[in-house]
Amino acid sequence: MLPLTYPTECGTSTVVRPLTDAERLAELRRDLDADLHYALVAQRYVRWPYGEPELAAEALYAATIGDAQSEAAFSLVVRAAARGESAVSVGTLFIEWTKLARARLLDTLVELTEDGQRVTFGSRQ
Repeated sequence: MLPLTYPTECGTSTVVRPLTDAERLAELRRDLDADLHYALVAQRYVRWPYGEPELAAEALYAATIGDAQSEAAFSLVVRAAARGESAVSVGTLFIEWTKLARARLLDTLVELTEDGQRVTFGSRQ
């Protein structure tokens, strides 16, 4: 892709170079991560290009199914809660599991977007 040139008010021009693939992918991940964060906080649905919409929190959990590391982390959370460990301890383990789950879900969203699939966030309707 060629650089774009934009005229400025003082009569000169500025050159905007095209993004590299790595920069474009980083920007996509950043944008999707912000959208995912909002969807989780606002209890929005993820509308997949296939199947029914699901709550972002459900999609977060579903992203970990079949991943040994994520399932082991979730198991630690459940065991800690069952043993009656402190809320801080359980919360810390849960945050670590959430980071793994969010990274896996974000990978899925980026992959679908890169393949030209449309993934949106919104209400159930």
